[in-house]
Amino acid sequence: MRFSLSNDHYAAAWPLEENYKLEDITQLGVRYASLEEGPEKQDVLLAIVRCFHAYLMKYTEMVQRGHIPIYKNRVNPDSANFLRRFVRRGDEPNRENLRAACKTLHLAFEQLSADEVYNILASILIRVINAYDPEYTAKIRLVAEAIDRRAAVDEVITGDELGLAFDPQRFLRWLARNGNLELVRDPRKGKIIGFRKAAWPPSACVLGAAPIGLAYHVQKWFGSCLQTYITTQMKKVEVRGEMLPLSHRKAHAGPRIGEEVHGDQGLPCASGEGILNPRSGRSYRSDVALWQGQFDVSKLDLRWVDESSDPLFAGLSPYERRILYLRFAGGRTWKIIAKLCRKGIKTVQGDYRAILDKIRSAGRDCAPVSGTGSGGCMIEIVARGMGLTLLQILIQARRAPVSGGGTA
Repeated sequence: MRFSLSNDHYAAAWPLEENYKLEDITQLGVRYASLEEGPEKQDVLLAIVRCFHAYLMKYTEMVQRGHIPIYKNRVNPDSANFLRRFVRRGDEPNRENLRAACKTLHLAFEQLSADEVYNILASILIRVINAYDPEYTAKIRLVAEAIDRRAAVDEVITGDELGLAFDPQRFLRWLARNGNLELVRDPRKGKIIGFRKAAWPPSACVLGAAPIGLAYHVQKWFGSCLQTYITTQMKKVEVRGEMLPLSHRKAHAGPRIGEEVHGDQGLPCASGEGILNPRSGRSYRSDVALWQGQFDVSKLDLRWVDESSDPLFAGLSPYERRILYLRFAGGRTWKIIAKLCRKGIKTVQGDYRAILDKIRSAGRDCAPVSGTGSGGCMIEIVARGMGLTLLQILIQARRAPVSGGGTA
């Protein structure tokens, strides 16, 4: 693996080549589920996480490098099943599409080190381990025995009448998926209201099954939990450094294996061709035409009232800028504004409407951003991180003029 954990990380000294028997991992899971909260249970949990250290490192490398693990020219089956969740609907889950999906995983872990990515994956693994129930198969057997004792052939089973010490709903659904029960739905709403016997009784291999292996449980549910985390993080819009980050990778050629070139094809999102959401195919780009303009990015304060170099507000007098300052930054009422300006309320409101007209006129003269219409400087103000009060002024200027009268 090309990425490694730092020396002070708790898992840095764990070897990747350690092999554990599935039975031993399951025994650790059974022991962990039976222990009460305390230091001993935490030690067992750490031992379980160590068993899956190579598993976590594999996903850490997928996030950090954006490359799918390949062994003997074959894609790792577990990784392929996970990346299928991010392939665009309708596309074939071949190696090329899986590689493109893998290159988007880093977007949920922006600017995080390998240690931080590993810790996040370990927390997801712990959540999956906590959901492990070593008595799952035994509870299926108890549910089946309760149905034999209490339910007739055509009786609708809701679960409450079974008299069990645990909630049997998830086990009834499992028996329905296995074909032993059939769903009973409300004829009008289509909602599931119960279950009825179908291919009953279950086979002996179902009733006499051993506890579910912890490795099987992790492999089944870790991908779903990680998918939930990644999709949630990708939906978040975070502004860093007063700018909206658009990820961009430069493509570089890698070694040629057969007819394929294994390299990083990049995600040219900044040019409008990169795919940020592989399932929808939606791409993003940023228009920076107005970023070269001279805009006043200062806060709406008394210094701004005395002097402003912004083309939108430079044409206003200090008195007019003071009205905007008191109205938006100070949140004053018209009665207080009129008193501070030593004018009548209607006079100040008339001057305010005239100020908005001037801002509208200045906004039409600004070069628009593609897709925003005239007055695209509003997008520039957001992108440059200007104060919310200035944005409120522009929004108010695009609305109809306020009506006269009133003191609110």
